[in-house]
Amino acid sequence: MADDDDVELALIEAQDAEYRRTFVPAVPLPDDVLRAAAGSDDVSVRWQLGGYPFVLPADVFLALIDDPEVAVREFVVRHWAATTSQLELALALRPELEEQLTIHDHAPRRLMDRRPIGVTDGPLRQRYLDQHGASNAERSRFQSLCDDYVRDEELTVTLGDLWEIVHTG
Repeated sequence: MADDDDVELALIEAQDAEYRRTFVPAVPLPDDVLRAAAGSDDVSVRWQLGGYPFVLPADVFLALIDDPEVAVREFVVRHWAATTSQLELALALRPELEEQLTIHDHAPRRLMDRRPIGVTDGPLRQRYLDQHGASNAERSRFQSLCDDYVRDEELTVTLGDLWEIVHTG
């Protein structure tokens, strides 16, 4: 599981991503421009692609996951628009980024199982439950359990922990 510093960093980044989604006008760029940026000699240009508000083309995402700069690789796996399949690919190519991928909203279910409830909002919890095919009763019990945890436990208790209680209990 991610340590508290990683979780707090993820919370800050999520707030920043929400700001960008809400207040920064999104203008899609042509794929050739994105490819050129991914191949730029300027690290800051490549790094900024992690904040691109649209799904990156597969080849651009791959180039950034394979970037020689750790900061670029780490920022692109936090790219809020990355798809689950892109994140699966990132995990296969860069297993050392697994903890960061656990915090991503589009993480594969097996990683979402390890996501702390304190960094998971209501819509994401519902999507997680959809992935499990949860019944209405299971959803209600799951939400009740989420609401019962005090702030200190929200970073140590995971979605998977609660699902296990709901599903087997």
